[in-house]
Amino acid sequence: MEAISGRKTIQEIAADHAIHPIQVSQWKRKRQTHNASETAIEEATDSS
Repeated sequence: MEAISGRKTIQEIAADHAIHPIQVSQWKRKRQTHNASETAIEEATDSS
């Protein structure tokens, strides 16, 4: 959530959790894709 909200940089999050910044980027992209999918499903359901 920190990466998506912009409260911390990807570098800061990676350092806080002792992981590589690429891992944080991958998680962020996956979460954003998931959120977009949920939104599309909700919009399609609301249109029916």
